[in-house]
Parts: sequence; C-alpha cells; structure tokens
Amino acid sequence: MKILLTFTAPAVYIKEALVELRKAHKDCSIHALASQKTIDRLGEIPGIDGVITFRGRFFNFFSFAFLGGLWKTRRNRFDEMVIFYNNPTGEGYSHLELIGFISGARKISALTTTLKKEKLAFWPWLKKRGLAVESYKVMDALLALALCVFWFLLASLQKAVSGKAKRVPLDAEKVEVGATGRSPVPDARAGSEKVLFICHFGYDLPSARVRCYNFADELKRLGIDAEVYSFYDKQGIDFRVPGDTRRVIANIRAFYKLCGEKKAVLYVQKGDYHFLTPLMLQWLNGNRIIFDIDDWEYDVHSFHFIKCGWIKKYMVQKSDMCIVASSFLKKEYAKYSRNIHFLPTVVDHKKFFPSNGGFGKNDRVVFSWVGMIWGPPILENVVFLMECFSELEGEEIQLEITGGGEFIPHVKRLALANSKDVPIKVVDWIHPSELPAYLNRVDAGLLPLITESKYNLSKSPTKLFEYMACGKPTISSRMGEAKEWIIQDGVNGLLAEGKEEFKEKILQLARDEEMRKRMGNAARRSIEEAFCQEKIAKELFTLVKSQLAI
Repeated sequence: MKILLTFTAPAVYIKEALVELRKAHKDCSIHALASQKTIDRLGEIPGIDGVITFRGRFFNFFSFAFLGGLWKTRRNRFDEMVIFYNNPTGEGYSHLELIGFISGARKISALTTTLKKEKLAFWPWLKKRGLAVESYKVMDALLALALCVFWFLLASLQKAVSGKAKRVPLDAEKVEVGATGRSPVPDARAGSEKVLFICHFGYDLPSARVRCYNFADELKRLGIDAEVYSFYDKQGIDFRVPGDTRRVIANIRAFYKLCGEKKAVLYVQKGDYHFLTPLMLQWLNGNRIIFDIDDWEYDVHSFHFIKCGWIKKYMVQKSDMCIVASSFLKKEYAKYSRNIHFLPTVVDHKKFFPSNGGFGKNDRVVFSWVGMIWGPPILENVVFLMECFSELEGEEIQLEITGGGEFIPHVKRLALANSKDVPIKVVDWIHPSELPAYLNRVDAGLLPLITESKYNLSKSPTKLFEYMACGKPTISSRMGEAKEWIIQDGVNGLLAEGKEEFKEKILQLARDEEMRKRMGNAARRSIEEAFCQEKIAKELFTLVKSQLAI
C-alpha cells in the first residue's frame, strides 16, 4: 500500500504523525509531498520512503507550485493521501478534497495535530466528479461581496439624505515631535467630542485589554470621553468566526450601531475583518481614524481573498494618525504615513505589583512562561524552553507553561515526554484578573524568541512588562524590543541567545537568590520610571488631543 503524506502542521509534529501512520499501516510505503524549502528546513525525515518536492515561496494549498507538485504524484498511483493538517479542532477539511482529487489518490484522510484521523467525505451530488467543497467558500466570499455592495448602496442613500460630511484635513506639518520622539504638540480643531475604540478581540486578550480597554480608562481619567466597541464583547463574534458573510454582517451591525457617533475619533485596534466599519464611518460621517498596530500577522487572511497585511497598509494610508507598539513596526510602516508614533503595550503597575516581598516561596525555583499558544511561531518558543529544561539535571528548578490555545494538548504531551530530572508543568489559561497573583507565586519569567522573523521582531513584550512590574527577574532573547531598549543585560534582566546561553542564564538565576531579588527590584523600578501605563497614557493623551477639539 502506498501513502502520500503532505502537511501544513509545524515541523515538531511530523515525527508523531509518522509514528501514528506506521501504527495504522505497518507494511505501507510512505512518501512525503512538501516544498523544497520545507524539506531543507527539516533535513532528513525519519520513516519516509521517498520525497516529492515542489518549489514555491509559500506553502499554499492553492499555489500553482503546489498544485503542480500534486499533478506530478498522479503517475505514482497512491492508494491513500493523508493530509497532516494544522487544525487541532478537527474543523475545515472540506476544501482539502480538491487536493486529493488532483493527486489521483483513491482515498483521502486528514490527520490533525491531536493525532485524530478522519476520513473526508465528498458532497454526495459532487462525488462522481470528485469536485471539492472548496466551492462553498468561494460562494460565501461572493455573497459577502454582494452584501458589501448592498451595504454601500444603503449608506450612499443615507449620505445623500443627510448631506456631505465636512472634514477638516489633517495638516501633518503641525504635529511636531517632542523630546521623546513620540509626542506631538496638541492641535485643537472643532468637531470631535470623544474617542471610540474599535476592536474585534475581547477583554480577555492582551491587545484589546491593554490597547483599548486600559487606554480608554486612562483617557477618561485624564478628561477625554472614551468608549470601547469590541465585536467579541458586544456581539459575541469570535475572532476566529468562519465565513466571510458572517464577518460582513458583523460589520454592518456595528456600522448601524455606531453611525450616530458623527463627531467621534475612531481608534481602530488591529487590521482585521472589522476594518470595514471604521472605513464606512469615515466615508459617511468624516470621522477621523487613529489606526493602532501591535503585531505583524501579515499573511493571515482577514477574508477569503484579503490578507491582513494588505488591510494594514491600506488603513495606515487612510488614517489620520498611526500608533504602533514597537520600534520595528514604526520603521516598517513609516513609508506609508508621515504621522506615525510609537507607544508600547505596557502594564498597569497598580494592578501588577510585588507582594510577599515580590518573590515566590517554592520548594524549587519556578521559571514561568505565560501566553496563548495559537500557532507555530509561539509553539516553537515553548518547545525550545522544554528542550532547555529537559537537558538540565540535578537542579532544584521547575518550568511552568501557563496559557491556552489550540496547541495546548500537544504541549502537554511534550511536557510529559521532556519531564525528566526537572519537572515541566502545564497550567491552564488564567483569567487576567488572577494573573498578578499567579506571577507573584513564581520566581522568574522567560521570554524566548527563536526565529528572527518579522512577527517576533514586531512584538511589544506585554508579558515581559508584567513580570517586571511584579518584581521578577527575566531571561529574554537577545532580539527585538527587549534587546533594543527595555532590558539592560545584568541590571534589570538577562539577555540570552541560543540553547546553551539560555541554560547558563537559567542556572545563574536558580543558584543566586540575591541576584534574583536585586534584578527583580531593578525591573520594578524600570516599570515605574518608563514602562508603566500611567506614563504612556500621558503621551497617548497628547496624541489623541491633537485629533480632538478640547
């Protein structure tokens, strides 16, 4: 029996997938179909009898390179094609049937990252021709487009009745940069009364919590009326909601909820499917837009045919002001806007503060990593930490991985496999209100970034600030914002590069309690002096005030 294996799952899963396949088919011949770039990265794949490669920039199921590679497999007459799919929830396989049809495989199955194998079923009336259910996604996208056209026509009628919106153009030359390099001189102009934060995430996720809810609270404290409209919190729309039509409907509902806010400045957090609402409000009412970027997420699809990267570039150009969370993002987007400013995703130092002296009282020195493990870039960082701790012996230390996300089941399996002399514990997601108490129970924080990608370089390290605010020493990768301007190596934290240096710094902190206390106290001072929400709020106030008539 000949099996063709292709995969979108991260490389760390491939070995497990092969073991699972060998259990099910002991005497089978397994060939892999992958891009040449993937094979170069993986090196020799154990348990594979042959490799069929294709050349392409991205691993995209619908790239011409990949479809051409599939066509090459037809002459091999594979009995079964197994798609190792990057989706632990077991949803969304239907479009992969097209791949099986093109490959000529007699049978097609999907193996998820939870190692659950499922047979894919064709739509009954399309089975004879072997057509894929991918067509429903295209139909959904076309229906969403039709809804957008209908929405635009209704809004045009509304605009014709209410009259053309008057909008004072922003004179970018009047926004002067202060000594910090980020604070403009206020330029009051008539018409605006409040700031309306628009996001698609809910309060539970850091970007919306810090850069919308917390920023809004700080602006209200400083005298500016502010409100948050979260698609998740107001409509119950999950940011992973499937279907372009449902996303467009969510935008239409938000639009008619907010179209009365004619004098509000719209503070739009992230460039995702919710970008339609502020653009329509700007077109209808002349609302000003402040666009906030805190992450890279360039190749993620907002809609079936639209990537977030395109949305971000467009929004930066259409906005009156752009605020970014990292110095790297400022460099990347400065070419699209003359009015771009840098405000990091900092911490509320009144909520996150040291208690019990700021140090945990544990039998072992507990090193902590906290975050949502939603995809390969984050998983890679967590796997790196587990490998570091699995190689340390005879030390009274422990690694705790705390968080949620689709890849947690796999992380728990890896933790069991890597827990040797040093315990590795996986803690389920903790509500933000309980996080300060949890951080005060650990002894040190870990923030590794393995790949020097734009995603990692653009991160504003929220968790780093939270550890520091709780008086915890940290070990961060010598990369990105931590290296550039946050951590003074050996003073308010440690920087490391590569597995050997990380292990060395872990042991250094574990064996020296006085060093942990000294570094934790210095970290807390850094937060109070430079990285607290109260300080950043004053800069935000000045930036926002340049768009308001106050």
